[in-house]
Amino acid sequence: ANIKNDKISNTLDHVVSMVLNCVETTNQTFVDELKKNGEFTKEAAAEAFLMSKTMAIQMLSEDAAEIIVEVYGDIDVYLDTLIETTVKNLKD
Repeated sequence: ANIKNDKISNTLDHVVSMVLNCVETTNQTFVDELKKNGEFTKEAAAEAFLMSKTMAIQMLSEDAAEIIVEVYGDIDVYLDTLIETTVKNLKD
């Protein structure tokens, strides 16, 4: 049980770190320039979100996906929430 719990905990920590990297990459390669030029719109925010989520999904291993489903039930809801939380935390 401890080994399984450690694997779950380590995997979820890895996913959180991965999503942080995806959001930071999107900020660096897309968002920052738009904000600098005053062109960051609601549509651009939606595009940035999709860019981060697409990267995260591409990087997500099958094991991690299975663990997310086991613990949280839905990968999309989990990633959406995690990305939104990460964006907010980076703003603060």
